[in-house]
Amino acid sequence: GTAGSAGLYGGGGGGAGGDLSVPGVATAGAQGLIVITDTSGDPLTATAINDDSTGNSVPCANIVPLNNPGCETQPDATKTYTFTANTPNVTYTFSAQAKTAAYTNYNGYATVQVKVCDVGQVSDGNGGCQAADVCTDIAGPQSISSIPSGCQTPNPVPGQCIPNGYTYDAANQQCLNVPALPTLDASSFTATRVRAGQSSTLSWSIPTMASGISCGITPIPISGAGPDGSITYLWNGRDNPFTGQATSQVINGPTTYTLTCTNNQDPPVSKSITVQVVPQVQEI
Repeated sequence: GTAGSAGLYGGGGGGAGGDLSVPGVATAGAQGLIVITDTSGDPLTATAINDDSTGNSVPCANIVPLNNPGCETQPDATKTYTFTANTPNVTYTFSAQAKTAAYTNYNGYATVQVKVCDVGQVSDGNGGCQAADVCTDIAGPQSISSIPSGCQTPNPVPGQCIPNGYTYDAANQQCLNVPALPTLDASSFTATRVRAGQSSTLSWSIPTMASGISCGITPIPISGAGPDGSITYLWNGRDNPFTGQATSQVINGPTTYTLTCTNNQDPPVSKSITVQVVPQVQEI
């Protein structure tokens, strides 16, 4: 990947200077790039990387374009130095220097640092490295420092942060013991009978509701539930049984609604009811 870039410019009165990008990150075993671009006002006569005027420069063969015998020639050309980062957790420091028409010695020791991350790691945005999404069993990226509460580092299974016997509470971003699912019986989910063209009131009473249990109604009621039919967000986290009501769609014939609860590990439990239409009686 591109590790970093350095731009050289001529300095008035103080010699040539350097203007560098933010620190870059390379991956061990991959090739990093250091780019020097001429943005000078004072004409450049030579440019170099890591040159201290004693020949202690990076290998010329790794610089493009190369014009032997010295890689410092072609000063106005954009030069790319390619290096192979084989050692992880090491920071490389590269210095960019220039000679100008006014300053015949190398000046402007501007530097760029390249942090080498190990395979499977990415930059943490602060000059360090972190595993790339350490919790693959939890939606969204997590770093070592942001594993949700109650979860574990990916040991012994890489990428697994939800321990066995636990479930992930996405609303509160934490791992919880898998709660036992409630028993749903005839009193757990009821509905009122209505005339054709009216809506029914759907009522639920869920015993032993607990964090880590998600419940919802299908088909989705027109009110009293979330846009996906969920009713879990209505629970205050304390009351048992968990009770509430929702309004069905307009009923024009027998319609079945189902209340389902899951803990994301055991087979879900459900209770279905059929909303009946009250027959209309016409006197003759």
